[in-house]
Amino acid sequence: MAFQLTVMIEAQEGLTWERWQALARLAEDAGFAGLFRSDHLTGLFGNAHQGSLDAWAAMTWLASHTRRIRFGPMVCPLTFYHPALLAKRAAAVAELSGGRFDLGIGAGWHEGEHAMFGIPFPSLKERMDPTSGTSRGSRPRSTRRSAVCWRSTAAPSAATPGASGAR
Repeated sequence: MAFQLTVMIEAQEGLTWERWQALARLAEDAGFAGLFRSDHLTGLFGNAHQGSLDAWAAMTWLASHTRRIRFGPMVCPLTFYHPALLAKRAAAVAELSGGRFDLGIGAGWHEGEHAMFGIPFPSLKERMDPTSGTSRGSRPRSTRRSAVCWRSTAAPSAATPGASGAR
């Protein structure tokens, strides 16, 4: 197996469409294996009003404007999206890209971002509990190859959430 490098960008910190498109072209042309990004709703490092390119619009653009690189959100907070709708959205982007989409999921961590948008922010224990409703149903129901988007395009696999702190 050859050593491969990917690019990851904190897209909520002022990323524009012009920069995103240039970065995608650079990643593809320079031979990087992938381009991944954060999934935040606002700037996190001091300027909550800084531009934040929508993660799903950006990934849909990559699906239809790149040929080779793998891509996706490094961690998509399950607190932002209903799991069934997230799985449906991920399957559509995976299919559009020919199976190059990887979906990282997590429990969410930025309480202030949740408060700013009125999104509930339960305890870490509740966010990590697969029976709590936050992570329930977060596996795609389709068995088509293109719909399998949890860091694999070979066979259905479970999503692997991660977090730190008290359980």
